[in-house]
Amino acid sequence: MTALYIILGIIAFFVILLSIKIAVTVHYEDDVAVSVKWLFIKINILPKEEKAEKKEKPKKEK
Repeated sequence: MTALYIILGIIAFFVILLSIKIAVTVHYEDDVAVSVKWLFIKINILPKEEKAEKKEKPKKEK
């Protein structure tokens, strides 16, 4: 009986997971921009954002 509960729990988990809305947005006017929105999370696929490089502070000489 415990195995039945585990299997039903797994099936219920996947049914709930797959019933959540996913939106894919593609813009291709000047350049291509692709974003995916799932629940409240928005992920930009293209263009990839460049990380700002850290600038080193100049060392003071005595």
